[in-house]
Amino acid sequence: MDGASGGGFGPSGRGVGFSTATWDSMSGVTVEEIVVSYSSTTDSRSDFETELKSGGTVIERSDSDADRQRAVKVFGGTGKQGASEIITLSGNQIQFVKAGALNYALTFEESWLKF
Repeated sequence: MDGASGGGFGPSGRGVGFSTATWDSMSGVTVEEIVVSYSSTTDSRSDFETELKSGGTVIERSDSDADRQRAVKVFGGTGKQGASEIITLSGNQIQFVKAGALNYALTFEESWLKF
């Protein structure tokens, strides 16, 4: 996410900007939301594919079209209790929703985000 392989943001460092927010529920659940912007849809699509191949297990993927895709990754096993990440490609942006458990990320997405 920090552009370790390049000067910018995102998995490849080709991102030109980003925003981040941390959401804390009253019950102590934390969800992190990161949006990385790219100068082209080609760069964002490439980073989306790169992110899907880097760690974790993709347990769900939907492709509305080339510029609008969504994937769900879990870490540490395919159960719903491990850390998780929902990655959404939308044009020249990639959104990452990260949580300590899949149900938290999905609840956040359902409550706040419309795919």
